[in-house]
Amino acid sequence: NDEYWGGKANLDKIIVRTVKEDSARVMMLQSGDAHLIVRIPAEDIPRLEKDQKIKLDSTETLRVLFIGINCTKKPFTDVRVRQALNYAVDKEAIVKNLYQGRALVSSGMVAPLATGHFRVKGYSYDPEKAKKLLADAGYPNGFKAKLWSPQGRYPKDFEMAQAIQQQLKKVEIDCTLDTMEWAAYLATTRKPPEQNESELFLIGWAPSTAEARWILYPLFATEQWVPGGNNRTFFSNKEFDEMVTKFTRATTKSEMDKYLKAAQELLSRECPTIPILVTKETIGYTKKLNGVINSPLELTYFDYKTYLEK
Repeated sequence: NDEYWGGKANLDKIIVRTVKEDSARVMMLQSGDAHLIVRIPAEDIPRLEKDQKIKLDSTETLRVLFIGINCTKKPFTDVRVRQALNYAVDKEAIVKNLYQGRALVSSGMVAPLATGHFRVKGYSYDPEKAKKLLADAGYPNGFKAKLWSPQGRYPKDFEMAQAIQQQLKKVEIDCTLDTMEWAAYLATTRKPPEQNESELFLIGWAPSTAEARWILYPLFATEQWVPGGNNRTFFSNKEFDEMVTKFTRATTKSEMDKYLKAAQELLSRECPTIPILVTKETIGYTKKLNGVINSPLELTYFDYKTYLEK
């Protein structure tokens, strides 16, 4: 738009190509066939950092990857079982070994950059505590469960699910691991409770408004059960729902924060999920490209000031 108030754009056009294979995208950047690529795998970052022609930008996002727990299915109706699952997963090892430190361990469901985030204690890796809780709940020998994961929707999603499968096995929770195409995955996990066959499922959530309340309400309020909303865990807690009403109607920041904090602490106690990590979005681009913005919203921005050196 030559009449745009901010001035004429420096770029005549931007071509966007979908390249699903991580290795192919990286090769395109190194060869110059692409000026910018997104979703760079952690294992390729050290090599690209040595390339003098390339600039990397790694930004902490608002997305938490977590294991959803179907709270309507036994044995997950028992909070002790859900707490045991949280103690059984070694998040530190997943971030260190699988993501090579290019992610943040998450103690709760709200990412630190979200407005209204309050750090909750969470659960440290303690398989012995997990075993005791399982025994107290009546499962001294563990149990069998279904674990679902997408493959390729999030960085290292299926590999993370495989790691969690092995960690749960150490406390006698024997999970079968299945995957499906993303659209089918969403549809299957959105079925109403009487038709929903999920038990444990890996998924992520990032609030488009960057607010904690746009995590807590859609994911955990009773009135947001799928298929009408996004509460796939079928978590239902009267006290939590009351807090949602209060922070939604709050007229001051201090009042809103009071109930947001209480809601996050309640979720940590009740464990409808296993929060695993907060993702980092790493993009790479030629140093000739200027004015690129890598947003915590997982969006890469260009504007009229963006330009490519000749």
